Amino acid sequence: MENEKNIKVSVIIPVYNVEQYIEKCSISLFEQTMEEIEYIFVDDRGNDRSIDVLKAVLERYPQRKSMVKLVVHERNSGSMAARITGLAAAKGEYVIYCDSDDWVETDMYETLYNEAKVNNADVIWCDFIDEYTDRSEYRLQQCGCNVSELINSILSSRIHGSLCNKLVRRDIYIKFDISTLIDINIWEDLYLSVRILLDTKNISYVNKGFYHYNLQNQGSLLSSLSLTKMNDRIRICNSLESLLTEKEVMYVYVNSLKQRQLWAKMEFVTDSKLRDFEKWRLLWPESIEQVDESNFSVFNKNLFKIVSKRLDIVAMAMMFFKDILKRFI
Repeated sequence: MENEKNIKVSVIIPVYNVEQYIEKCSISLFEQTMEEIEYIFVDDRGNDRSIDVLKAVLERYPQRKSMVKLVVHERNSGSMAARITGLAAAKGEYVIYCDSDDWVETDMYETLYNEAKVNNADVIWCDFIDEYTDRSEYRLQQCGCNVSELINSILSSRIHGSLCNKLVRRDIYIKFDISTLIDINIWEDLYLSVRILLDTKNISYVNKGFYHYNLQNQGSLLSSLSLTKMNDRIRICNSLESLLTEKEVMYVYVNSLKQRQLWAKMEFVTDSKLRDFEKWRLLWPESIEQVDESNFSVFNKNLFKIVSKRLDIVAMAMMFFKDILKRFI
């Protein structure tokens, strides 16, 4: 790639089985207003034509060819591994991720970069838009510009932990080793966001929905849960606990971490395929202290309280009648 020293932003895009969506994603990337940019596509060895579609789109943007890197994994390695691979290839002053089934506004990266430079920000983030089949929902991400407030908001799920709406100075990424979580495939963004922010001095925010988060992809990782994904969530929460303890800042984040722990284990109560009340009670039992402060529905808050008191029959009855009610609505 020419003039690597002048690259302002590196966009890292893991690619895995997104044949239906990558055309829209890559068009939104190649039509960015920023010129001093590189695109790092990480081929995580899916079994569809995603890379062929990407290459066909790139042929329509010959001026972008010198800005594109395609890194190919030898085998499917998962989302965290793809992020690590992309980061190792990045040369930009700032780094940001983009999921290959999502899309972005054409001025996203130039606007975020310019705001970052004006404010000397290490991390700058923006709002995003949830895209469903039948509607779009704006997700405001404003929470002030205090690092501890932002971390608390991310841990408690009031602000999205995704790195796709966060432009980060690359120097911060290379300070720490994230290879211990290389096999994680869910909530890796959450851990990385907190890890990054703990080494951040200046942050900034742009009140605009630049990032379109695609919730139409029913084949995506987050569309269904399995015990493996639940265990990944548990590992992330345990890693966060270790990180905050190591940094001697647990007292600042203990309550929001408990709220995140409630989110991590909730399907052991709410999902009929994963339901295990005893496992839910044994895992971080102190997290129930934060149920009223969490942003769960009133129904789920009461459900968790009942399960914590070992009133399992009552909990099952609540969920049974809820399912019956949903059928008539």
